[in-house]
Amino acid sequence: MNDSASKRRKLVAIKGSWDYEAADYWPVKKLSFLCRYIGSGTTPDTKIEEYFGNGAPWVTTGELREGVIKQTIKQVSPAALHQYSALKLHPAGTVLMAMYGGTIGRLGMLGIAATTNQACCALVPNNGSYSQFLMYWLAAFTEQIVNLSDGGGQPNINMEKIASLRVATPPYAEQKTIAAFLDYETAKIDALIAKQQRLIELLKEKRQAVISHAVTKGLNPNAPMKDSGVEWLGEVPEHWLSSRLTYYAEVGNGSTPKREHTDYWENGDIPWLNSSKVNDGDIASAEQFVTPKAVKECHLPWVENGSLLMAITGQGKTRGMVDRMRMGATINPHVASIQIS
Repeated sequence: MNDSASKRRKLVAIKGSWDYEAADYWPVKKLSFLCRYIGSGTTPDTKIEEYFGNGAPWVTTGELREGVIKQTIKQVSPAALHQYSALKLHPAGTVLMAMYGGTIGRLGMLGIAATTNQACCALVPNNGSYSQFLMYWLAAFTEQIVNLSDGGGQPNINMEKIASLRVATPPYAEQKTIAAFLDYETAKIDALIAKQQRLIELLKEKRQAVISHAVTKGLNPNAPMKDSGVEWLGEVPEHWLSSRLTYYAEVGNGSTPKREHTDYWENGDIPWLNSSKVNDGDIASAEQFVTPKAVKECHLPWVENGSLLMAITGQGKTRGMVDRMRMGATINPHVASIQIS
């Protein structure tokens, strides 16, 4: 290819909503022409135990992690495959995209033969399409593809829109070369991210250790110590007093007004916080609001600006987390408020 040809580019439009440049010698094809099958699966009746267990791997959108899927959390039985025609087994190399909900746009590729639930769009490339290149192409334009979705609280992009995407497609050998290059480069970037994440975790541990030492041992390393009487606390400076938190603060939690009572929620203007807010840093905003009627009838406490909130249920990083309020609000039963007396 001469220099002038290599410099030629062309614009490719998808539904008229966004454009990108591609090499002039790459043919433009709809995604439906690059795949021999595009479809989704289903979820067998969860009340029938015999539909789940030993059988075919069954992929849900929660398992789409931009990588190769070699095992699944659940399997569907031969009985389920027989009962539900939508449960088709797709070969290794099938590209998957989440079509709706909080995972919309998330991608994965099968490393095994598997079937999927109804939220996954399965793209089985034809002989002229390289799976890894196709997944990288979708990853490059995920944001634009998701913007084609419909719906508000539950956005979704249907298979017809996915199938109609127009892809500028290099020859098969060039697809493999591009994919191999991206495998190498993204692996290097992923390794750097992993190192930085490990460093962040170590710094968080050091931060916690500094805080813990200062609030339990003080700043004078030569201060005489005494047993605190609390096993996990150990020794504290001899001149410190040990008292229950309730001597210094009012501790309580809230409630959740019933959702079916629309007069508790509709047009509400009183902030109502759940345990997810303890991950905000300082809490200065709310996503949910209740009405004065809910406050009165559901015994919702008012927590003052400057109070602390602690998550008391949940899993992972949420339970036990503490945050400071920069606003007044009501709370749900999964957080405890600590208001200094």
